[in-house]
Amino acid sequence: MPFNNIYPVTYQQPFYQQQPMYSMQQPQVQSQQTNGIVWVQGEAGAKAHFMNAGETAILMDSENPFFYIKTVNQAGVPFLEKYRFEKVVDTPQENHQEQQINFDQYITRDEFERRISEISSKNNNHRKQQPKKEVSTNG
Repeated sequence: MPFNNIYPVTYQQPFYQQQPMYSMQQPQVQSQQTNGIVWVQGEAGAKAHFMNAGETAILMDSENPFFYIKTVNQAGVPFLEKYRFEKVVDTPQENHQEQQINFDQYITRDEFERRISEISSKNNNHRKQQPKKEVSTNG
């Protein structure tokens, strides 16, 4: 009796061709990608989002006003940064705020020169009213 007929067919295949009994798959985490935006459920979803080494992605939180930047370095170590964002609504006042200047805080050139001359004349009068100090010499 030949040796190969004793064993079932599955044992006749070489070891390297046999299929494994179990698979090493990552657990499936719900994340949706639409228009290049990856949506995750909370920070736990962002941490669980699978990425290859050397990749960076922006992950949008579907439950809170946060987004995450996840980076996986070449060694496969993930880094997660959390950011808060909010919608900014422009109003007509905000758009023209830079152009509006409050001129109440400024004076004209004529007023400036008049005030300078008043200050100068007061300083000159003050100097004239002070008595001159005597210079004493030892000798």
